[in-house]
Amino acid sequence: MIAELDSSLAQNPHWSRDAFHHTYVLWWFEKSLVDLHNSPADLRWIYFPTGAYYPLLLTYSTVYVIGLPLLSYLSPVVTYNVVFLLTFFLSGLTAYALCVYLTRNRWAGLLGGIVYAFFPGRVAHALSGHLELVSTYLFPLYLLLLIKTVRQPRAVTSLLCGLVLAGSLLVQPLYIPFLLVPVTLVWLLYEVLVLNRRVERRALLALAGGLGLAVLIAAPLFWPALRQQAMGRGVYLEDIGAVRFSADFLGIVAPSPINPLLGTLGLIPSYAHRVAPPDWRIAELLTYAGIVPLALGTLAAVKQRRRLGAWILVAVIAAILSLGPVLRMNGEVVTFTADDVKGTVALPYALLAHAPLLSLNRAPARINATLMLALAVLSAHGLAWLMGRIRRGWRYALAVALCVITLGELLVIWPCPTTPLHPPAYLVDLAHSPSRGAVLNLPVTAGHVKEIGLFYQTLHERPVFGSWFQRSLPIYPNVAELLDGLLCPQTEQDIVPTPDVGARAVIARAEQVGHVFLHTSYAGQIEAKMQLLEAEFGPPRSTEEGIAIYEIMPGPETLDELVYVLPNNDWRSPEHGWQYAERWNGHPARWMPESAELYIYSPNRQEGALQFTA
Repeated sequence: MIAELDSSLAQNPHWSRDAFHHTYVLWWFEKSLVDLHNSPADLRWIYFPTGAYYPLLLTYSTVYVIGLPLLSYLSPVVTYNVVFLLTFFLSGLTAYALCVYLTRNRWAGLLGGIVYAFFPGRVAHALSGHLELVSTYLFPLYLLLLIKTVRQPRAVTSLLCGLVLAGSLLVQPLYIPFLLVPVTLVWLLYEVLVLNRRVERRALLALAGGLGLAVLIAAPLFWPALRQQAMGRGVYLEDIGAVRFSADFLGIVAPSPINPLLGTLGLIPSYAHRVAPPDWRIAELLTYAGIVPLALGTLAAVKQRRRLGAWILVAVIAAILSLGPVLRMNGEVVTFTADDVKGTVALPYALLAHAPLLSLNRAPARINATLMLALAVLSAHGLAWLMGRIRRGWRYALAVALCVITLGELLVIWPCPTTPLHPPAYLVDLAHSPSRGAVLNLPVTAGHVKEIGLFYQTLHERPVFGSWFQRSLPIYPNVAELLDGLLCPQTEQDIVPTPDVGARAVIARAEQVGHVFLHTSYAGQIEAKMQLLEAEFGPPRSTEEGIAIYEIMPGPETLDELVYVLPNNDWRSPEHGWQYAERWNGHPARWMPESAELYIYSPNRQEGALQFTA
C-alpha cells in the first residue's frame, strides 16, 4: 500500500466502496471551510440544484479535521491513505500509553496496543472504507487522562482531558452511549463504590472542569442534528439491520475465514465462514477477540478480579450488548417453538432497540470496539502478571512470542487489498474548462456510481446531480431521477409519449446539466443509451475507464409542450416501481406492485388532471 499512496485507495473493492465517500468528505471539509467559508453540513455541491443539509456530519468533525493540514500539500487520495495509516499508528500508540500507565510494563503496553489497533473488527471496517469507525485513537488517551485527573488532579491534566474528550465525542455518535459514557461511569463508580477510593474535592473540580469543557466544545456541533431530530426531520437516519448486523455468539472465537496464517495451519474452524462470511458483511460481523488476548484477559480477571473489576464489567456488558436484540449462533438466529408458537431468544439490547437516538444504531456488533478496548487493558495486565512470575531470562522471549502470535491470529487478510484508481484524464481538463453546468452521473440509483461520482468531484470540482451521503437524504424535487428517466431509451409504444428528438437536450440545458457521465459497467441497455445520448448531445468527449462523457453544448432551453418521464428501473428492486412495458389488448401497458412515480416536465407553471385508460 505504501507504494500506491497516490494511485490506489486502502480498501477491499470486493467488500465496499465507502473509501470513495470518505475521501470526498475529507476534501469537502477543506473545500467548504477554507475556500467556501461555509459549514460542511451545507452540501451545496451535491444534490444539484437544491443541495442538501446534513447536520449529523458535524458530529464527525474529528475524523475529517485531521485532513485539513494534509490537504494543503497532498491530494485527496494521498490524504485519505495517510489518515487511514495514522488511525492504526495512533490507536496503537494511545492504547500502549494507557496500558503502560496501568501496568507499569512496556511489553504489556505493546500487547495492549496491538490488540486495540489490530483487532479484526476494526481492520475489517478499515478495509471497507469506514473511516469514522476506525478513528478510535483518542479513546484510550481520554481514559488515561480521566484516570490521571481523578488520581493526580492538575489543571493541565484536566484541560487536556476536556480537549481530548471533546475530540472523542466528535468521532462517531454511536461511540458516546456505547463506549465513552459506559466506560466513564463504570470506572468512576467502581473506583468509589467498590475500591473505596477517596476522591478529593480538588479532583472533583478538575473532573467537572474537564467534562464541562468537552461539552462546551462539542455541544454547538451536536445542536443542529439534535434540533433536527427533535423536530421530527431525522426519519431518514433510521435504518434496519439491528438483527442482521448483530454479533454471533460464536463470533468472539471465530477468526477471519481468510486469515492466511491460520488458513495455512488449518486452524480456521468451519463455523467461521458462517459467522462472518468473507464478503461485504464481514466488516459488520467479524468480532473475533483472539485466543491469546482472551486467555491473558481471563488470567488477569481471575488473578486480579477486584482491582480490574471495572474493566471486566465493561468487557462483559459490551460483549452482551454487541449480540444485539436476539441471539444469533452459527450464522443463524436461534429460534424455538412452544405450543406451536415460534419465538427467538431476546437479549438485553432489545430494551434499547426503540430508545430515542439509541435506535439509530443499526449494527450492534460495532459495540465490539468497546469490548476490545477493555480486553486490551485486561490482556496487558495478564501479560504483566505472567512476566512477574517467570525467570527474567524468559520474560522478554515470552512477551515477544505472545505479541507476534497475537498479531498473526488477528490478521484479517494479507496482503492489504487496495482499490486501483484510473480516473478519466478528461476530468482534469474539465476542472480547468470555462464551461459551466453540473455533472449528471448515470445511472443515478446505482450505489457504486454515487460513491464514484462523489470521488470524481474532487477532480472536476463541478456540482453533481443526485448523490448519497451515508444515508439517502430527503430531496425535493428529485431532478436527478427525472433526468435519469429522461435519458433512458423508451420502447416505441409506451404508456407515455416518447419525447421528440432534441427535447431531452433542451430539458438538460434548462436544468443546467453541463456533462453526462454514463458509467457503462452499471447501466443496462448500454448500446441503446449511448445511441440516444449521442443523438442528443453529440459524440462523447471521452470513453476512458468505462465512462462515456458527453458535454451539453449551448442551445435552446425552452419547450412548448409537456414531457412525460418514467423513472429508470435499472437499479430498482423488482417489487418497486413500474415494470417493463407490455401489450394488453393491443394497447401499451405497465403495472406496478405497490407504487411508482411519473414525472411531468412543464415549461411553465400550470395545473391539469391526469387520466389513465385501461
